[in-house]
Amino acid sequence: MALALAIWCATLVAVSFQIIRGHIRFDAFPWYSEAARNWWAQLPLYETKTIDGFLYFPQAAIAYSPFEWIGVPWGALLWRGFGWGLLCHALWRLSKCMSPDRPAPTFLIATCIAWAPSLGSLLCGQANLHIAAIMALTTLTLIEQKWWRAAAFLMLGLSLKPIMIVMVLMVVALYPPMRWRTSACLALFVLAPFLVGDFSYVTRQYRDCLTKLVISSQPDRLFEDLRGLLWTLGLRVRPSMLLGLRLFAAVGTLGLCRFARRRWSEPCASLVLLALTATFLTLFNPRTLPSSYMIVTPIAATSAAVFSLAREHRRRALWLIGVCMCSSFAFWTPRYTEFWLRPLGCAAFATLLVRANRQGRETSYRRG
Repeated sequence: MALALAIWCATLVAVSFQIIRGHIRFDAFPWYSEAARNWWAQLPLYETKTIDGFLYFPQAAIAYSPFEWIGVPWGALLWRGFGWGLLCHALWRLSKCMSPDRPAPTFLIATCIAWAPSLGSLLCGQANLHIAAIMALTTLTLIEQKWWRAAAFLMLGLSLKPIMIVMVLMVVALYPPMRWRTSACLALFVLAPFLVGDFSYVTRQYRDCLTKLVISSQPDRLFEDLRGLLWTLGLRVRPSMLLGLRLFAAVGTLGLCRFARRRWSEPCASLVLLALTATFLTLFNPRTLPSSYMIVTPIAATSAAVFSLAREHRRRALWLIGVCMCSSFAFWTPRYTEFWLRPLGCAAFATLLVRANRQGRETSYRRG
């Protein structure tokens, strides 16, 4: 436990020194900071002619405001520290959930596996750290049947990245106690910007946000999603066919999660929800970046740690570790692996983890 925490703390300190000394070449925090300044100045948040720029809900500008007010570099450090701490906490709680007999060694192994995939997002300050942790914490609160807390986590994730809407919809469809609670929280989520902004300004930002999300869903270049994989394989898929594939995958993901809810006990059923939702987000988000694959890291790294401690499941552990390593090359991947390595590894991860959960749930998840 102490060694794992030392790894988390030492990494954050080392990255913080790099930021203070100005050695980070790419930093996403200024984009968030600019959006926060624009919000309070009642300036437009969105540029609606390209797929680049601010791609979040208006609530994100409000959520980033405290870090903007603190200023550079301390606001950027606190933003990263917040995500890094959330991820550390999520891995520890997943370790206790999935391996109640040996949480400390599971956490240490999961930390070693998750370190490289998570480092890219920590360096550039992207919200993927926060989203990965929030998705894991939402799943754990669902397992504990703490419905209001789960709804709060969902809204926090939605305020940081629109892709969290996938997990919101999955949870609403699969957990009846969450439906009215999530609906109530969504109403507050939508109304919140009107409490701190002019009505006409907020309305314009919502309209521009919708326009921006529609534009960005049809990118003019390749990203590391399923489209990038198919393109690399020589398959030029039309946008209408890609939309059909996404809808088919969404229905299939929901069906698999519903099957898990009916056939498997907790925590296995909800952990499958986390794994499949994270996989769907990386494979079918049209704007998936290399560092986006760290969203699967919490469940992949913890599962690999659990399986590595069980002698009969070590082959599965090696596969899961391989998936994590494929997603770790966020900035230093050789050019010839672009667009296909991470999507292919993530697709293998989904298949493997569903099979592993089904075959090994008695030995791995139901001890104690």
